[in-house]
Amino acid sequence: MINRKFCVTFVFEMPVFEEKIAECIASRGLFAPHERIVVAFSGGADSTALLSALSKLGYECVAAHCNFHLRGAESDRDETFARSMAARLGAKFFVKDFDASGYAVEKKISTEMACRDLRYEWFGRLCEEVGAKVVAVAHHADDNVETALLNLFRGTGIAGLKGMRYSRPLSAESDVRVVRPMLDASRSEVEEYLSSEGLGYVTDSTNLENDFMRNRIRNVVLPAIEKEFPDARHGIATTIANLADDYGLNVSVLSHYIKDCFNEKTGRLRLLLINDMSIVKAVTAAVASRYGFSRQQAYDMTQTHQPGCRFESKKAIAVVDRADIVFTMRDAVPSVLDVVELKLPGETHLPDGNVIETTFVTRDEVKFTRDGSTVYFDGDVLHEVSPLKMRRWQEGDRFRPFGMVGSRLLSDVFTDLKLNEMEKRSVWLLTDCVERILWIAGIRASNHFPITSTTLSIVRIRVVK
Repeated sequence: MINRKFCVTFVFEMPVFEEKIAECIASRGLFAPHERIVVAFSGGADSTALLSALSKLGYECVAAHCNFHLRGAESDRDETFARSMAARLGAKFFVKDFDASGYAVEKKISTEMACRDLRYEWFGRLCEEVGAKVVAVAHHADDNVETALLNLFRGTGIAGLKGMRYSRPLSAESDVRVVRPMLDASRSEVEEYLSSEGLGYVTDSTNLENDFMRNRIRNVVLPAIEKEFPDARHGIATTIANLADDYGLNVSVLSHYIKDCFNEKTGRLRLLLINDMSIVKAVTAAVASRYGFSRQQAYDMTQTHQPGCRFESKKAIAVVDRADIVFTMRDAVPSVLDVVELKLPGETHLPDGNVIETTFVTRDEVKFTRDGSTVYFDGDVLHEVSPLKMRRWQEGDRFRPFGMVGSRLLSDVFTDLKLNEMEKRSVWLLTDCVERILWIAGIRASNHFPITSTTLSIVRIRVVK
């Protein structure tokens, strides 16, 4: 018989902060229960709170600490603290030393960007080593507000104001995801949680300095705004959430237009298919961003009506072609340095994948084409003016078209053919030993060395691929 007088029921209440983390993970589908998680762990307040919450929620955590050696003894202090805290929280600890300054100089990027690149590259390798598919980072709601303001001051659109994503791929090639389980929690909630759990943390002294724009927003701008508008931080966070919803609709609508008017294979954007200027600008900006162009450059592209007008980014080149814009990645732009000696007879493989076939034929095999893909020359004369070369167009090139007297600038011929800048650069020319242009491959033959009634040897040259 049970004596109910002495029955006691113990109820353990989960801290509110941990509840928020658990709810975010579940509602956003960030990762599965009891999944192994690599936690980006600096030892600061935010990452300490995240590692503690995930560990207590039952996840197997791997604490990944980066030592960039940028703050001397302070960097080593952080590593020592992070190691001991990871042990206290029951997480495996891994540390990686980096020469961030040297990497920044080598890659010609900022130290901040160098740290980011090195950090995430290592996280990917560590995930493979420990068998994890998720990297958890400790960005919280206040970080989201700062990021939105930072982008606002720099000039941005919905994409820059919608805040950070809860989950994203580590890289385009990776199946590892970066997740942010703390985006719904504030910095004050982080500090309250650490205090209630009796957890210490280290502070990066550079976060207290106002040399960087983000620090000025955090330490100067936001406190000044909150002095006049106490609930400003909450209001900005609400705006970010609303814009995130609007961004989803925006992407869906733009995807529809882009599918209809943009050819990914050729890089051609046909703007005449859109009759609303605001949509023209939005679609152009969305496509141009894939090629590394700024929003302002994209808007300028829609405003110019000068054929051949050229825009450049670090990744690509864009050329206005009447009512279209043609985008080409820099590594795909033909070079004037492309020169290949033509095999006579035989097949000549060009750098862009085209193949030129050269064959000796009889008169009965001569069949002229209207598209210029096949041309015929007097073989004996070609032998005298060898070596023959296939090369790209250069400024100042002149051409003697078949059936015409005199020569013309090749650029004028291209204009007549309505070729845009990229098409001009893609053309292959057959030249002889003194740089006479004998053939615009696939377009037109020259007036040089045609076959006549006295020709004894006939050479056929054609594009076969």
